[in-house]
Amino acid sequence: MAEISPPAPHYTPRENMLEGVQSGLALQLHDEATRLVGLLAADRWTEAVEDAQARFLQVPEVSQGDPSHPVMTEPLGSLSKGNYPLASFLQARPVEGHLRSADMDRLRAFGLAAALNFFAQTRRHERKATDDAYATVQAGLRAIRRLVSYPSLDLLRLELPDIPLSIDATFAAILDWHHHLSQRHDRFARRIDEIRRLLQHLQRFQGTRDLRPVGARETIRVRMPAYAWAIRELEGTAGTVAPRLLFRAPPDGIAEADHPRNAEEAADIALTEEVDLGFEDRSAAWLADHGSLSDSDCATIIRAAGRAITQGGTPAVGAVLCAASMLYGRKIAALADLHGTPHHPGTSWWSGDGVGFASDVTGSGRKSTNGLIMRPAAAWQRAFDEVLGRVHPEAGLERAAADWLAGLDLPRSVRLGSLARALPDGLAARGEDQAVIGLLTGTSVRTMTQLYYASFPIDRLNAAWVLHQQERLGLTAAECGVLVPTGTRKRVGSRYAPSDDAVLSFFDDLARKWRELSLLARHQKMVHGPDLHAAATNYCLAALSLATARRPHGAAFPPLSQIVGRKRPQVLISDKGNRTHDNARWLPLPPVAMTIIGLYRQHLEMLFADCGVSGPALLRDRIDGVLSGDALPFFVWPGQFEDPYDLTAAEFWDRLDLPGRKPRNWARHYMRRHLADDGLAGQRIDAFMGHGGGWSDPLLPTSMDSLLDQADLRAALDRIMTSALGSLPDAGTAS
Repeated sequence: MAEISPPAPHYTPRENMLEGVQSGLALQLHDEATRLVGLLAADRWTEAVEDAQARFLQVPEVSQGDPSHPVMTEPLGSLSKGNYPLASFLQARPVEGHLRSADMDRLRAFGLAAALNFFAQTRRHERKATDDAYATVQAGLRAIRRLVSYPSLDLLRLELPDIPLSIDATFAAILDWHHHLSQRHDRFARRIDEIRRLLQHLQRFQGTRDLRPVGARETIRVRMPAYAWAIRELEGTAGTVAPRLLFRAPPDGIAEADHPRNAEEAADIALTEEVDLGFEDRSAAWLADHGSLSDSDCATIIRAAGRAITQGGTPAVGAVLCAASMLYGRKIAALADLHGTPHHPGTSWWSGDGVGFASDVTGSGRKSTNGLIMRPAAAWQRAFDEVLGRVHPEAGLERAAADWLAGLDLPRSVRLGSLARALPDGLAARGEDQAVIGLLTGTSVRTMTQLYYASFPIDRLNAAWVLHQQERLGLTAAECGVLVPTGTRKRVGSRYAPSDDAVLSFFDDLARKWRELSLLARHQKMVHGPDLHAAATNYCLAALSLATARRPHGAAFPPLSQIVGRKRPQVLISDKGNRTHDNARWLPLPPVAMTIIGLYRQHLEMLFADCGVSGPALLRDRIDGVLSGDALPFFVWPGQFEDPYDLTAAEFWDRLDLPGRKPRNWARHYMRRHLADDGLAGQRIDAFMGHGGGWSDPLLPTSMDSLLDQADLRAALDRIMTSALGSLPDAGTAS
């Protein structure tokens, strides 16, 4: 049997990935690598992969009497150490003659090429086991190895999509397969996502053979439309699959100027289509959801788990898992994957003293500093670390948890999946913000758009979690866990909300320019008219965009005729950039916003008077249309003798120096953060932001169509706007 030398006590990155492997076995692994690389279609990067293979997969010299081709019978476990990522990968081969063996080999070839590319693109001292990028490579190789060799995955291998010879087409096929498995909540979906991350190392650097050190070359980024991805998810009710499949994709026919610039903007304008899957059961059973646990059920289970954990000796694995599932809102399968998971934003991991999670919001990069750690009570700390801090077979953990749960004397049978719902169901029943629930349960922004914009103080998240432990699980204050940040920041979530000082300075700047130009225009009205109009537009439109948290798509602002109501005015906002789909919503306009509209109307009236009979006819007609409520209110007047044209939201934000150098949708980040800090209900915030809410819930007591329903939102908007704008320009500025 082939032997492998034991790994060194401390991990040392190897230049030769076959170092320490018995030479005969190493030769066979080298031949397998050569075969796989030969499957790759000729491309600009294949020669670089071949060079990397010769560099990192060198066959040790064969000693005297050593067989040249021993039988590959060494167990995989002894090869799957961190020192041998490629050896264990190459040793696992699909069964000859398998229906999908050709596609599995092509997938292995791409995985090997991606790993070799990564090793070639990084310096030796950068490849260490604690590095997140290296962990991604290891996880991807391990996922492919399991897919092609584990007997328990025979049925899943039959579902492997066709693997083409193009890396881009292969990446798309794997991404689509991952979405498909996620829809049906397949346990292996997580592993397919690890394969996707591995292939990204090859896709990101394709088209270059620049193998210089990272610091000596420019970073090459994948350039593809930000809205090229789509989210597909099954809507679950009562523990079953509902008869509707939700597709989230960009709207059709949007103008080129309104194209989203990143995944965040793409998710924000995504449309939802409902497709009937043909399920025959149309009962109203979803109204009585028996998959959710009652507070008494939760308290009974957690008390029994607490006794099993604190009784001394070796903790009951099943009890720890059930308690962790209820505390953290994660399924047993997810808890089994916590150990060794890279600390990437959007993933959960075991930090040694609790479950960590960092939101994958825009701008989070590869760092996990924008996150939180949920620490259990001190009495439970050791037991949790012994179970969640080690690698266990996933099936074994679920079996242990199910056996322990079955041994409890409960009034009704409880499934393991119901335990993970204890946290989200309990917080939702108490009216907690969905974004808070998403952060506490480790939800990715790709399945909850609100998380792109939400930002909460650690204290707020900790209070919500402690409330769940006390009221839902029945724990005392001493038995409750605490929540701490992963870094020094006191908030978790969106990084793109500018500071209050930056916003105040931004509006002070705009107001100052408006005042200065209004003084100049008093003597040469038409000469300085275009500049004065630009200054007035910049201030008023920026303020109204903040008041309505408008998306940076479509027209800058709707016609004034879409403002209705005297005492409690509302405006109809449609800002997804799609003129063929009715996505409008009625939003309240706070008093300060109506004051700004009044100032802008005064400015237009004075500009109309200054034009006189000799002024540009189209300008007079445009102003007349705006004041009558027929035309879009904000327009560009390029010059004294030039005609005006419509101003779009994208063009408006692109020409301004934005507060704190934030992106063009900064107002949505800022308003979402401050509305939450103001104490407004999460459902009201979602309805205001256009993320669902009051209109979509048939059981909501208030319809959100009533003017009185929006009183609290209007008051909150007025407080936020008054603080952000500071002192408003006086009426003399507009005239």
